[in-house]
Amino acid sequence: MDLVIDLGGPILWYGCDNHYNSSSYNPVHCESKKCPAGSACTGCNGPFKPGCSNDTCGAYILNPFADAIFSGDLGDDVLFLSHTSLSLSGLISGFTSIDDTSLLNNLPKSGKGILGLARTQLAFQTAIFKPLVREFSKQAGQRKIRKVAPVAPFGVCFDFSTIGRTVTGLDLPTIELELEGGVKWTIYGGNSMVLVNKKVACLGFVDGGKEPRTSVVIGGHQLEDNLLEFDLVSSKLNFSSSLLLHDNARCSHFRS
Repeated sequence: MDLVIDLGGPILWYGCDNHYNSSSYNPVHCESKKCPAGSACTGCNGPFKPGCSNDTCGAYILNPFADAIFSGDLGDDVLFLSHTSLSLSGLISGFTSIDDTSLLNNLPKSGKGILGLARTQLAFQTAIFKPLVREFSKQAGQRKIRKVAPVAPFGVCFDFSTIGRTVTGLDLPTIELELEGGVKWTIYGGNSMVLVNKKVACLGFVDGGKEPRTSVVIGGHQLEDNLLEFDLVSSKLNFSSSLLLHDNARCSHFRS
């Protein structure tokens, strides 16, 4: 699957003409909770395949390189990447399948779709989410940060006026994601917290369910002002923690 990465894109979409065969693909039905309110319900007269199914949640997607909007179907599938230094498997939730070759206009020759990385929240499996929220709340309380009623979809929120400031944003407990090989990705307050209004800031993580296909999904908010390097030759993803630790650097300061 050859995809163009769009750090600002909201979803993964793929052109399903004759290049996509998957035994694990499942369309998102119109009555599913995954189908956004107000979405169209689509059907297809041909044989079942990604991009051709009945009672399927419709979606609109954008090809920013062609400045065009297309319609397609929402579905779920499994994504698996494997390398000696990187192994990732997970559910593509909200995958958009489209049987229309014109949507590939202006993509690189081998590109068959776009992988959007701008999901706002970080999602954890329930078994990880609940103890993490408990410990985070405990440590925040030790800093005299006052807890308030949660604001959906977040599980824990705080009184904004009781939170201090640091160079990396709001002064709250840091969170470390330990990856294979002992590598750690540190998430500071600027990437962990979401300001929902002038008085309330919430931990920007959501409960991904008891049995998700993948236990952790990194959100776009957690990627802000973190440097990502996609090493295509060695199939590695290199990353920094917050750039704000380095003389208040920001991604917006970089020039291509």
